[in-house]
Amino acid sequence: MILSFMGTGAALHIRDEEEGLFPMIQSKLVSQSAFVQGKMPVEAMEEEHQLAKRALRRIKELARLIDEDPCAESVKPLLKEFLEERYWTVQLYEGHIWKENNILFPMVRHLLTRKEIEHLADVMKENRKVTATL
Repeated sequence: MILSFMGTGAALHIRDEEEGLFPMIQSKLVSQSAFVQGKMPVEAMEEEHQLAKRALRRIKELARLIDEDPCAESVKPLLKEFLEERYWTVQLYEGHIWKENNILFPMVRHLLTRKEIEHLADVMKENRKVTATL
């Protein structure tokens, strides 16, 4: 159940940003030459999305393998990898959310008009009607 929630919640989050928010702010960032360590802020966030997608797919795969025969001796290294991958993914999301709250969202409030933000919220709300999964 938790793996399904992680896959769906993460997929919706990623889709909201990559299909809604990022395209809206990308051109404005380019026009302002808003680069951080040689990258656009959106590029850095998208890279983290790709890392998270891979990690969540691996976590789901490991859980499936462990569930096949949870008492087998061969499960020990899978369980170790599962726990390490889960821990790493939590760390990734903690940093990602910090960047959103402290860098990305303040930037969005500066770059977008109130009307654009309201439109973005409507687009995201509409997108949530169709479930996404990783």
